[in-house]
Amino acid sequence: MHRRTFLAAGAAVAATPTIAAAASMTHRDGKVTTLKGYVRQVADHYYVISPTPAKTDPRSERYADWPADCVRVYPENLKTFAGSSRAVEIRGRLHRGKTRDMATGKVALATLTEAVLA
Repeated sequence: MHRRTFLAAGAAVAATPTIAAAASMTHRDGKVTTLKGYVRQVADHYYVISPTPAKTDPRSERYADWPADCVRVYPENLKTFAGSSRAVEIRGRLHRGKTRDMATGKVALATLTEAVLA
């Protein structure tokens, strides 16, 4: 995976997610995009995708602590979505801006909703 490709895909307009129960956001709807990277499950209802397999969700309580190259991922279907030890492609609606997961209280600056493996 190319780091520039991953970061460029993350430069979309900030948005409000369609999965309002999962996260609260302060901006308009995101655009559909495809991200390439390594996925790790963080909570029972979301994952994180990053350009390297070593990165994980920082489980941040402050927005300043969120890494620029990580995206929180809310899958469309939890049963068919699983992390992998190899690079994957994920398609969904990318939202940039401040978000807070309602279940965990943790924050993020980039979120992919309606995510499916591409």
